[in-house]
Amino acid sequence: MALNPLIMQYNVAQLLKEPIGSSRSYQLDEHLDGVERFADHLGGSVTLLKTLEGVLVHLGLGVDAVLACGRCLAEYPLKLTLDIEEEFFLIVDLDTGYSMSARSDSEGAQIDETFILDLSELVRQYIVTDTPMKPL
Repeated sequence: MALNPLIMQYNVAQLLKEPIGSSRSYQLDEHLDGVERFADHLGGSVTLLKTLEGVLVHLGLGVDAVLACGRCLAEYPLKLTLDIEEEFFLIVDLDTGYSMSARSDSEGAQIDETFILDLSELVRQYIVTDTPMKPL
């Protein structure tokens, strides 16, 4: 797996202590650089909503990237609009710190033991999925 230049980490410990339905909203404006980047700019909104078992994440992102044409190798801009909704689940109990049994359908969508919700890999996967396999 390539190094990930995007860091989208949110501490959700306080949100998890609040009643179900509590939310946090953030604005995202990231300029990415480096050889391993998968986009040049990300902008949009991040909303975190407390659920019964974790945090529901809603991302509305605009993605700007530059791709090379598969035929002539000329560069051209790619603009994507992503609407992502994913629920992240706890792997440790908030009060006791004891490990909880992982849900079978929550692989990769977990809040770590320090209550950090990392959206970097989720966003990377959506961008890679929406990028043309053979850009022309």
